[in-house]
Amino acid sequence: MSRSGQATNPSLRRFKNKNRPPPGEPWIWFTREMLESDSWSAMPLYARRVVERVVLEHMSHGGAENGGLPVTYDQFEEFGVRRATIKVAITIAVELGWIDVVQPGLRGHGSARRPTVYGLTWLPRADWTPPSNRWRTITREMALEVLRRHRCA
Repeated sequence: MSRSGQATNPSLRRFKNKNRPPPGEPWIWFTREMLESDSWSAMPLYARRVVERVVLEHMSHGGAENGGLPVTYDQFEEFGVRRATIKVAITIAVELGWIDVVQPGLRGHGSARRPTVYGLTWLPRADWTPPSNRWRTITREMALEVLRRHRCA
C-alpha cells in the first residue's frame, strides 16, 4: 500500500474494483459484527425475514427513506412470513434491536387503512437521526429471554 492508503498492486486494485456492489443495483451493508452478534444469531428465521423485507423496502426507496418505510402484512406474507407469525416476528425483531416501529399502522377499509412504518436501526434516518444500533446492546441472555417470552426457545 502506498502512503495514501491506496493499493499499489494492480491485481489488488482489480479485485477491489470487482468486489463492489453492482452498478445501478440497490444494496445495503451488513457488517461482520452485526452477523456475529448475539442478537442476530438468536433471531428466528421468520423474524429475520421481517428484517429482510424492511431492508428491501429501504432499497426500493433508494436508501433515502429510513424511518419512513411502510410495509404491510400482505407484503410480509408475500415475502414468506406466515401471517399468523407476522406480529410476533415484528416484536422479536424490534426487541432484538434490528428494526423500529416508527408509526403503527391502522387496520381498516379504504382510506382508514395505514401501513406500519419502520426504520432500520443500523442506518441513519432520513431526518438525520443517527443510527441507534440497539442490536449491539443485546446480550445472549437478553436474546434468549426475548425468545422465551415469545415461546420460541
